Amino acid sequence: MNITRISFLLSLVLSAISAGATVICGTVSDAESNEELIGASVKIDGTSIGAVTDIDGRYSINVKPGTYSITASYVGFSALTQSDIIASADTIVVDFALLIEQQTLGEVSVTAVARRNNQEHMQIEGGPTTIHGGTNDADNSGIYQYVRIEFAGYPFDTDKEINGLTLGSVGSGTTIDHIQVSYSNDDSFEWFGGSVNCNYLVAYKGWDDDFDTDNGFSGRVEYCLAVRDPRIADTSQSNSFESDNNAGGAETTPFTSALFSHVTLIGPMTAKNTDFVNSSDFITAGQLFPDNGSKLGKFQAALQIRRGSKLGASHLLAVGFPIGLIVDGEKGNTVKYAQNGKLTFDNILFAGMSIIGSDKNKLYEDHLYDFATGVEDPNQQSYSHTFFSSIPSNAIATEASLGLTDLAGVGQNYCPTTEISDGKGGYIGAFRNAADNWLAGWTNFDPQNTIY
Repeated sequence: MNITRISFLLSLVLSAISAGATVICGTVSDAESNEELIGASVKIDGTSIGAVTDIDGRYSINVKPGTYSITASYVGFSALTQSDIIASADTIVVDFALLIEQQTLGEVSVTAVARRNNQEHMQIEGGPTTIHGGTNDADNSGIYQYVRIEFAGYPFDTDKEINGLTLGSVGSGTTIDHIQVSYSNDDSFEWFGGSVNCNYLVAYKGWDDDFDTDNGFSGRVEYCLAVRDPRIADTSQSNSFESDNNAGGAETTPFTSALFSHVTLIGPMTAKNTDFVNSSDFITAGQLFPDNGSKLGKFQAALQIRRGSKLGASHLLAVGFPIGLIVDGEKGNTVKYAQNGKLTFDNILFAGMSIIGSDKNKLYEDHLYDFATGVEDPNQQSYSHTFFSSIPSNAIATEASLGLTDLAGVGQNYCPTTEISDGKGGYIGAFRNAADNWLAGWTNFDPQNTIY
């Protein structure tokens, strides 16, 4: 036992003496590597008493004298319970060594108590009875790193689908990075409120949207890759980004105002998908059709911002979508926010789009559609196109001009061999160049043929 460990235990003993209680303490580690697990949950069974391990994998819980069962759990590991722990001394040391577990899950949902904008508390989408929402934007729901979620999601009910990873009111104290969602049966990632920051996210061949934000999500998300299967799109019309303030577009706070930066979106209309047709004859899902009530549809936009959302995007590359951007004014004031400079959309590069903009959901025409006045003018380009082009740092290119390659065996060209410069020393997209391969060592782009 080293000096740090002795000091830690001594401080716990002194705390217990002063409080007239017993301290149950110890570490939670990986049984195979012996490495401490940061952010593991340790709880007294049958109570709300518990703790989360610190950066050294340690925890401590103050209890009254008695006999307890204690359970330690951590994402990706089998939970472990130790029973008949007698708390009679000042300090009881109970260590846990957890075994890695491969789990079959309908989805992964993280629910917490940060703010949302439609109700203080609400049941999470998709059927689980878990409630989320509160007032603590700095809430800590633990650490989620280097996680793959494969073949999750389910159409529980119309507009109440289970996603790959659902984050309900998750606070900024939570750590989320290096997460891959593959073949989700609805959205790959969806945020309902909350303020959590996320990095290094991969949405691979999902059914509906790649990144969906709702109900006041205000976090910062950086380094994201989305790659679509050209034969899989949802009946609702799949977008890569879909963003609402809330379902009715009301100006409730906090606003959905998340900022996504350094993002690469690879759609269905790429140079490798020359046979693509945005129709039911082509979009069949093939052998990946789950036969569970899921319905197929068409692809729509790289980004659809609607219903009062103030979502922002910067240094984003989008390739091969029927529509580049929809600033949708059917509900709420998103169009007004764009007109008043309250939407951050800079350093965005569109390549290989059928049209740059549309003003209406499911309208595949680049002409003006003004919900506020009721004016539809086929002789004027869409406001969405006008807004995109009004920002000097945005640009339009061809896919061939980008010099993209496929370093990780994704099945589509996604990474530039040399950087796509923003003209200010930075770069556009999720990857600077061919040497910037943050996918290495943890992603898997062939899960259907992987033996676990």
